[in-house]
Amino acid sequence: MQVGLVTYTDWSKASDFDPYVQNSTVLVPGVAGDPTPAEPFNPDITVGFEYARYVRPDVPDALTGADLTNPAQVSDAELLSFLGAGSNIAAGANSAPVLDPIADLELSYSSDLVDVVLPVSDADTPVEGLQVEAIIIEDLAAAAVGEHGLYSQWANYGQNWGGQNEKWLLAADGGYFFLLPDGQLREWHGSFENSSLIAELTPAFHEAPEKLLAAQPALAAVNIDGITLTVDPAGVEESFSVRVVVDDGTAQDSQTFGVVINGSQLMLRAGESLSVVLPDDELPAILDSLEVSIPRNTAAELTESVGLSAAPWLVNADYGFNYLGNGERWLQSSAGWHFIEQDGAVHQWSGNAATSPLVAMLTARYHEDPGLILDAESVSVDVSVIGSVLTLNSLDDTEEDEFDLLVLGTAGGMTYASQISVSLVAPGTAYVDHDSFVGDDAAEEDLLDELFSDWAGV
Repeated sequence: MQVGLVTYTDWSKASDFDPYVQNSTVLVPGVAGDPTPAEPFNPDITVGFEYARYVRPDVPDALTGADLTNPAQVSDAELLSFLGAGSNIAAGANSAPVLDPIADLELSYSSDLVDVVLPVSDADTPVEGLQVEAIIIEDLAAAAVGEHGLYSQWANYGQNWGGQNEKWLLAADGGYFFLLPDGQLREWHGSFENSSLIAELTPAFHEAPEKLLAAQPALAAVNIDGITLTVDPAGVEESFSVRVVVDDGTAQDSQTFGVVINGSQLMLRAGESLSVVLPDDELPAILDSLEVSIPRNTAAELTESVGLSAAPWLVNADYGFNYLGNGERWLQSSAGWHFIEQDGAVHQWSGNAATSPLVAMLTARYHEDPGLILDAESVSVDVSVIGSVLTLNSLDDTEEDEFDLLVLGTAGGMTYASQISVSLVAPGTAYVDHDSFVGDDAAEEDLLDELFSDWAGV
C-alpha cells in the first residue's frame, strides 16, 4: 500500500492534468505531462507529502477470519500486536491500576463469609489480568514482633530523635527499629536512607506503638478470587485491618480498610431476671469449673479493697508499660504494686513475675487503659451459673447501662474464656423472651449462640 497527498489552491490549472498525475505528483507546469504549458499556474499553496510504503502484515492464527475493521472483534491493542516486530513503535506510558477506597466492614464475630467486589480499574489491562493480594495488617505486626523480639524501654519511644517524627523500638538482638508516621516499620542501618523496610502497617501503630508490641494474629481469613475479596471473621473478637494491593506487573495501587467486629448484646430489663443457656460447642465435654463475672464490678471491688491508684508520673509513663518486658502495665496500691497482663489478668507484685499471685481476672480492655479499673463503678446486677444455665438478676429497676460478662471454664489445666456484652434497658422494653431459650427450643438456642464469642483457650 502506498499513501500520499498533494493539495493545491489553483484547481483550474490542476484540472488540466490527468487525474492520476494530479493526485500522485507535485505539479510543475511547463514540464512533461503538462497538457496546457501556456496556461500559467499560480497556486496560493502547494503541499506535497512523500509516499509511505507498508508491507502487509501476517495476521496471527488466533485472528484468522476475524473482521479486523470491527473493534468489537479485534481491539487496537491486538492490531498493533502483529504489525511486525514492533521495534520501531514507541511503547506508550503504562496506565497504573486504580483501586478506589474500600469502605470499612462492620461485622459480627459470628458473621458468615463476606464477599467484597474490589473497585479496581486499569486503562490498559483487563482487571481479570491484575495480580491482587490481601494482607491482614495485624498478622504482619505480630510476625514482626515475634521474629525480632521488639520491645521498648522509653516512655515516649524516643520520638523524633532523628527528626522524622519516628518512634523507636529495641530488638532482642540489640538492634534498633523505628515506626514512621505513615506506619512503616523499618530496621535501622546507620541512616534513614539505608534502613530496611520490615512491614507496612498503618498510622495507628505509630500513634500507639504498644499496639504493635501487643499485636496478636487476627485469626481471621481473607482470600482473593479474581477481583472478589472474601473475608471470614468467624470466631474473631477483635477488629482488624486489611490492605489490598493490585499490580499490573509494572505499577500498583493499594487501599487499607477496617473490619470492625461487633458482638451482639444480651438485653436485660432493669429490675428483672434473665436466664440463658451457655453455648458449649467448643467446650470440653467435662469442665472442672465454670465461672461468670462482671469485670467492671471486679475492677471496682479490687480498687476499693486494696486502694488502687496511679500517680500522675505513672499515668504519664503509660502506667509503666513493659517494665518487665511482658507488655504489662502497673498500678499502685496500699498493698504494694499490681500489674495487669495483656489478657486482663491482675497480679499483686511479689518481687517475681512468675510467683506474683493472681488477684483478679478482667479483660484486655482494662490492660489497654488501666484508668478504667480506677474509674470502674459497679452495676447492680448479680450473675450466677448452674450447669450451663447463666442467670442475670437486675437489682435496680431504674438503672440503664451496658456492661460485659467474662465467662471462664477450666478443664485439664486449660482455661477457656468467652465474653458477651449485656445491655441493661428500661422496664417494659420489648425484646425476645430469652427465658424460652432455656432448653425449650434448639433453634432459639442457636440464636443465642450468635451472641457469644467463640470460646478461646488461654
